[in-house]
Amino acid sequence: MSLRYRPAGFLRMSWAAVALGVHAETQTWTGEGVPEPEPVAATITLGTYIFPGWYRAAGRGDYPYRTHTDLVPSAAKIVSFSMLTPEERAAAKALESQPHPVPPLAVRTTRVVADAPLPVRPPLKAWEFDTGVEGWACYQTEPLRVENGVLVARAAGDDPQILATGLNIDISEIGVIILRLKAPEGLRAGQGFWATDTEPALSASKSFAIGLKPDGEWHTYRITKKPDAAWCGMLRTLRFDFGTAGDTVELDWIRIQSK
Repeated sequence: MSLRYRPAGFLRMSWAAVALGVHAETQTWTGEGVPEPEPVAATITLGTYIFPGWYRAAGRGDYPYRTHTDLVPSAAKIVSFSMLTPEERAAAKALESQPHPVPPLAVRTTRVVADAPLPVRPPLKAWEFDTGVEGWACYQTEPLRVENGVLVARAAGDDPQILATGLNIDISEIGVIILRLKAPEGLRAGQGFWATDTEPALSASKSFAIGLKPDGEWHTYRITKKPDAAWCGMLRTLRFDFGTAGDTVELDWIRIQSK
């Protein structure tokens, strides 16, 4: 699309501009002491500034006399661009005027409660760490050690993990998972993962966040989960991620309680 200055001093719209149904809006700025430009042949592009070629060719830099032209389609032409019928456009406009519906609330299937009363019934499975690490392994963590009945996990990388594999617990019988742990000051969250007989891979889709008290003191955390498409079947692997490199988490015990 282009407009051309004619030696006679008038604007001629190109056939493309005519086809688009546009009109030209031209504004001119002049500076003090700027000589009136002589008519010159020049091509201008939509939305750009033009400078007469003879002025630049003479080495005089940015010519202070500028013409800026915007080509604006008419309202009727804008409507003609739509592929909708008049009835469809009216229906769309009516829909746009309606208030947006309130989005549905996300269903929370996991709940973590700190320092709640403990169950009195025997657990389905428990790790008390009285006799060692009791089958727990680690990744990006210094070798696990037990001190006075407490499992000590010091992170050696940015994705530290401790996990127990080879479990065989029916998830439908699990009421709550409870941990008693001490997190370092400033550590506010951890994450839990699980794998089952039907979905043996660990992934973010089978995980839950664990909010921690960042005071460096001992606390218990009760984790309850509602049954869903992933939390079902036989529990095979349980994993916990706490902190980043240099953080030390201490666990007194981990228990899986029945309903």
